Amino acid sequence: MGASWFGMIPVVLVAIIVIAGPGLLLLRLLAARGFLLVAAAPAVSVAFYGGFAVVLGALGIGWSLATIGAALLASALVCFGIGRLVVRRAAPAAAVAEPGGGVRTVLPAWALASALVATSVVIGLGSPDALSQTFDNAFHLNGIRFILDTGDASSFSLTGVIGASGIYPAAWHDVVSVVVLATGASIPVATNATTIVLAAIVWPGAALLLARAVAGRGRAATWSGAVLAAALPSFPLLPLTFGVLYPYFLAALLLPVALAVGLSLLGRGDPYGAPAITRILLLVAAFAAMALAQPALAFVAAAFLLVPLLGRGFDLARDGSIGRRVLLAVGAVVLVVGFAAAWVVIGRFGSSAPWGPRVGPRRGLVELLLQTREDLPPAIIVAVLVVVGLVVCFRRPRRIWLAVVWLFAAGLFFVAEAISSPLARDILLGLFYKDPPRLAVVFAIASLPVAVVGAVALWSGAIRLLDRARPAADAGRDRVRLVAGALALVLIAAASILPVRAATLDLRTAFALTDDAPIISIDERALLERVRDSTNGEGVVVGNPWTGTSLLYALDGQRVLNPHFNVVRGTAAQTVNSGLVDLADDPIVCDAVRDVDARWVLDFGERVRDVSGILWLNPTAGFEGLSGFADAEGFTEVDREGDAALYAITGCD
Repeated sequence: MGASWFGMIPVVLVAIIVIAGPGLLLLRLLAARGFLLVAAAPAVSVAFYGGFAVVLGALGIGWSLATIGAALLASALVCFGIGRLVVRRAAPAAAVAEPGGGVRTVLPAWALASALVATSVVIGLGSPDALSQTFDNAFHLNGIRFILDTGDASSFSLTGVIGASGIYPAAWHDVVSVVVLATGASIPVATNATTIVLAAIVWPGAALLLARAVAGRGRAATWSGAVLAAALPSFPLLPLTFGVLYPYFLAALLLPVALAVGLSLLGRGDPYGAPAITRILLLVAAFAAMALAQPALAFVAAAFLLVPLLGRGFDLARDGSIGRRVLLAVGAVVLVVGFAAAWVVIGRFGSSAPWGPRVGPRRGLVELLLQTREDLPPAIIVAVLVVVGLVVCFRRPRRIWLAVVWLFAAGLFFVAEAISSPLARDILLGLFYKDPPRLAVVFAIASLPVAVVGAVALWSGAIRLLDRARPAADAGRDRVRLVAGALALVLIAAASILPVRAATLDLRTAFALTDDAPIISIDERALLERVRDSTNGEGVVVGNPWTGTSLLYALDGQRVLNPHFNVVRGTAAQTVNSGLVDLADDPIVCDAVRDVDARWVLDFGERVRDVSGILWLNPTAGFEGLSGFADAEGFTEVDREGDAALYAITGCD
């Protein structure tokens, strides 16, 4: 505790370099430039970190700045070779960018969106070293510590933090670990700096890339896209409020990049002055980045792009021979059926998740139409723009695919929020653990380009009316247009204040450090940060992970018996967790204490609650022996802050 926002600035600047640097280098070597280069660079960087973490882990090479630098050098040499031998020879004409595609054209709008989002995120976090008061936070922060301690950042190794073996997408943890390595900042500060950069810089850039891909490079698309990127109440704040869904948050940020580049390759978007091979490699990198962060979003991107891909096939079939039509029809059926099967089969991993609908069908439909959920104020302007955008899309054949994509996302959100059928939820939502907030994020991102289309249509209509009212030679017409456009943007922003403010307050609640915080209180955090003064880092600290004791590992590096409530425990650990407080009466407990090298115990009581108010749980289940040490025999109090206490285990000496 006690970090300052001013002191955090260098960490934020380093986080920008970490997140954008590798992508800028590699994409530039592949002949990307302009807005595509800077907006898509983070996707390539994430793919680089996540991919090479797996490679280095498989080779037994440690994760460090030196090995990351060597991997970047090797990647740069490969991209340089591809750029020289393939890209520049393949399509030299593509290197000439179309007017209006430069960074300078977009930068003012990007800066506006960044300022708006950054304000919400900073207010929501409350302090530079704030901790999310959510149950998954301990896993994510302890996962970063695990990477730093073991030098293994592979997605095949991350579950080792809880004593398990398996695959867990580690790209988000990899990125934050690099920020820690490069700055020496604490894990909470590095996490929050990364969050600010991702939400306030990466997201607006990606949103603008998609907005301009769908609605053109005009000022109306650019500025409306910027304001709308900051006006969505469900993104980017919601995944930071619930969960906390850091990996999902990262993957969702990259979804617009994959969509924009995919549309470009399908001939329905801007080529960005980049050769096709560059865009193909970028699309692969974007999908890899999402898969290495949270694979569900890679499936979403594929589903969204499948719609214009089928539309492209229909166009080819319409002008082709009977044989081509049959071939394309068979291919389309195989593609759709195969993708649907993969969606369902892989989604079985989330079929046991407990999440159900939040509301009934009638309320769910209202939430869908008004771009809201639960108790948030409706985003009226966004909702109106989406309706207008849908009308425009259905009236223009080349844009029908966008309306279909929105309907698909809306359907998933509606099922998640309002449908209780177990079969429907398992089939459609298994990839998302049947979790409504995750689908709210998908729905928000799908709504963005539709709303931009609606905004551009309304602006174009207003301009036509203005032109009729004023003669073409009227010198004041451009000034009136400028003022009208500025007023329209102010209207969108002003109308979004209430829903965004409510989302910001929810985020503030999820990160607030108070005397009665859901997981870790002011006293408990203060005690955690001075545990090493008593332990000298020796031995294992035992504590109930539901109550926040597990965060000691992330904050201090001190080993803990229970780094998460889902930890895989051996017999000795189970014995300690269930019977430690009674060690004076059971000699088997002392044998288990010695086996796990437990020397200390943190007693934060049994007070814990779900910040989202959804789960009602028994925090003592499986941890029955980890409270009530004040009057227990065999324990010596060595430090205390309020009701939070640290005891030395002395009854087994």
